[in-house]
Amino acid sequence: AHEALKLREIHTELMRTDEFAKRPDDFRTWMKEGEQRSQQLEDALRAFSKDAAAKPAPVDDAFAGLQANCTACHNVYRNVPQGSKKP
Repeated sequence: AHEALKLREIHTELMRTDEFAKRPDDFRTWMKEGEQRSQQLEDALRAFSKDAAAKPAPVDDAFAGLQANCTACHNVYRNVPQGSKKP
């Protein structure tokens, strides 16, 4: 849960920067969704750790959602050649 918290804090702090406001709409949307999905993962992990009988499906679902969000953004803004990145 602590790692999910750190990931959420990264999203939160990046969105406070002046640079964030200059980024395209889709980037800002993915970052906001990343913050929300990180929170969902943290919440699911904390709930799972408190209940030994709990099923891991909520954790798996939260992780899958966060992973999909990160992948979508990284495919456009990170995992592309330097000269072809969006501003």
